Amino acid sequence: MLRGRSGMAHVCIGVFGRDASPTGNKGRVLSAKRSYFLGFLMLGLWAAVALRRVWGDWGEDLAALYMAGHMIRIGKPELVYLVSAENFVNSVPEAWLPEMARLGVGGLTAFPYIYPPLWAVLVAPLTGWLGPRGFNDLFAVAQVSLMVLGVWLAWRLAGRAARIPFWAWAGFSGLLLQTGFVPAFALELMQPQIAVTILCILSVERLAHGRNVAAGVALAVAAAIKLTPAVLVVIFLLERRWHALAAFLLSAAALLAVGLAVAGGDLHAAFLENTSRIRGVMVLTCPNFSISSTLYALWYQLGLVAPLSGEIKNTVIHGPPVSITLLSKVLLAAVLLVAWHAGRRLSEAWRLPYMLFQLTLFAGLFGPFSWGHYFLVQVLLAPVLLALAGRAVRFGAGFAVVLGGSVLTVVRMNMWPDPGFTCASAAALTLFAVGLAVSVVAGRAARGHWPAPGPLRPNEASL
Repeated sequence: MLRGRSGMAHVCIGVFGRDASPTGNKGRVLSAKRSYFLGFLMLGLWAAVALRRVWGDWGEDLAALYMAGHMIRIGKPELVYLVSAENFVNSVPEAWLPEMARLGVGGLTAFPYIYPPLWAVLVAPLTGWLGPRGFNDLFAVAQVSLMVLGVWLAWRLAGRAARIPFWAWAGFSGLLLQTGFVPAFALELMQPQIAVTILCILSVERLAHGRNVAAGVALAVAAAIKLTPAVLVVIFLLERRWHALAAFLLSAAALLAVGLAVAGGDLHAAFLENTSRIRGVMVLTCPNFSISSTLYALWYQLGLVAPLSGEIKNTVIHGPPVSITLLSKVLLAAVLLVAWHAGRRLSEAWRLPYMLFQLTLFAGLFGPFSWGHYFLVQVLLAPVLLALAGRAVRFGAGFAVVLGGSVLTVVRMNMWPDPGFTCASAAALTLFAVGLAVSVVAGRAARGHWPAPGPLRPNEASL
């Protein structure tokens, strides 16, 4: 099997055509331009279809941001944070109902606001200029554009390292974005997780190209929206990128200071209290791909927890067994150790996207909540499968990813009995197996049993 820099380049050129390498003679440069044109054309077509689907809609998670900003604008900041363990899933805070009716969206769902107050304060003026539908449409354009940007950033991070031409990466990405449950779920809810995901990919992509300060700033912004991305600081530490770490810490401190200055201490105290209300809560529902939920399902079958009444579909569990929490932490530590050991000898061109994939995957699976849209990083990096050796292997792996992650598959799984157990557990275990398989492949690559590229050329690193 071909190994090393030239071997990988020859493998990909043979499979994908001459534009797999961005340098060379004039004909190859023109071919690369055509690759960009075709790739962005396909992504543009997907973006048009996606915008058509969500235009004029009402994303329940984005609605939380709108209503929080609206409450601040009309002088009712005490109505921003109203989450409780009882109304956390698929429900509207009752205090919002009169205002929602006045805004023309009565009868629709707006999930409770659970994000830092800074973002509600920043969008508050927008709620005076735009109605709920217009606000949704504005963010729909932004979110779909971010998805397209995410495809390009993922290719810059991993696709070019694997010598995959952009048109092939974009084509496979477009297929996954159009058919996949994870991107459809994120867009349906108009989830801020889309922006968080792109910022995480941007952070590691900048790190790969030597832009350490930009990497730290991007990660700090992501962590200021949701805390989970802070786990990627581990990459800065393992790679000894001290400038990136310093930029992250300073940017995070600056964002906190700005938040306190514009939102005040009372809203931040309410935010912390809001977060504490849902600590220790477990949600048994199909799109919550949680290892903890899977363990709870096992405990349930073994008779180790109390029986539940009715169908287990959108069930909230208060205070799950401590044994599940402890076992989850042990499993998380074990799989992270395996992932680190498997990938530590990879070349940097592979190591950075590998760590991004594994850290976000396992942090999502073992977090307090593991909503399906948390795994958008994995969708955007999935086209790296096109670099696998052997046409049959590539086709089989690609088919499995498209079919297994499709909307139709998950909708069908949600029709199983007790989907809060069956559907959620099947999805969580599948993602867990994917993470272990990626660790195995990385370990083989590190030992020279899998083609892996060398570092990027200087002109590529400067882009």
